Amino acid sequence: MARALLVLLGALAMARAGPASPDVEEVALCECACTASAGAQRTVQWYEAPKEDDCSVSGCRSEFASACPSGAADITVTYYNCGCGCCFAADCPTLTYYGIFARSSSQCSPKSCSASTLGCPDPGGNNAGAEVKAYWHGVDPPSLPPPAEVVLDHNCQCTCAFTEADEPRTYTLALGARQACTPTLCSSSFSNCPDIGSHNAGGSVIATAYDCMCSCCRDTPCVSRLLPWASGSPDACTKDGCSAAHYGCPVPADKPNGVNATFTSPLPARPYANGATSRLSEVLPDSAAIALAVVFPLLFCVLVIGIGCLTYFFSRGYRMIRLADLDGAVDAVNAQNDKPPASSGTRTAEVAVSVPPGGPTPSENGMGI
Repeated sequence: MARALLVLLGALAMARAGPASPDVEEVALCECACTASAGAQRTVQWYEAPKEDDCSVSGCRSEFASACPSGAADITVTYYNCGCGCCFAADCPTLTYYGIFARSSSQCSPKSCSASTLGCPDPGGNNAGAEVKAYWHGVDPPSLPPPAEVVLDHNCQCTCAFTEADEPRTYTLALGARQACTPTLCSSSFSNCPDIGSHNAGGSVIATAYDCMCSCCRDTPCVSRLLPWASGSPDACTKDGCSAAHYGCPVPADKPNGVNATFTSPLPARPYANGATSRLSEVLPDSAAIALAVVFPLLFCVLVIGIGCLTYFFSRGYRMIRLADLDGAVDAVNAQNDKPPASSGTRTAEVAVSVPPGGPTPSENGMGI
């Protein structure tokens, strides 16, 4: 029963790793899974491929012309540069070999073999007596240059890695506008920061904008290191702030000369993380701020003058309308007064006027009565 279970586990393992091949412990292999024609049986064969570029469909056709002809219905290639020799306790020391793909020699390990195929047992008490070995046959990528030294006036940090297994590397650069600190800028500025795409699916780029540079030394003799962080304002960029942000910065009270803080950005703090484009509010450049400071007062003056002019012309027009109405009323009264008295046939009333002695006569008085 146990033997049958091991055989079943080995069969399941082939779905996750390369089929068992005794050569995988010695060389890197290219697996060619071919179906010559529709309905034909699928065949699996291997050939030696020192590099990943050597494993291709054309290579399969060249190595196995009959099984993988040019008009084959389906050809699938898989590259194995890490051999796994495994056995459960009941079968040891006879090893069964499987192939897996690893990006570097550090990833070709017994732990990777156990994680990639069910035919390789996990370490632990349940698998006491089991054995897992790893054989690296690939070519390690060229070693990366050391990260650039942190510079005092830099305010953008790029943390990059091509794969999850790689040690992240840190680079810095100086930017006039902190909102420009993005993963895209990091990828275009440093060759060791992968660009976005399926070919770098395992890579990562983290862009962090900061505004405070801490110069610290905790050990004796004092070896100063520059450690950046995002303080948010000049008031927060202090020795105490550096000590709280970085373990490498001692408490100022314990070592006053071991911590120095320099605010490196005239703009408000804008921390960014992984990302993709930040959706924080944008900070206006200095030129735009100056333009707004000049335009708004001018617009206010124009508005005040416009309202004053409208008020003046409105009141002046109202007065002119009133004067015209008054002139019309006066003309109407004058026209009425200039009309001759109407002759209606009524008798004129006689009025007795007493004139004092020596006074003017009625004719002299202008009354003519």
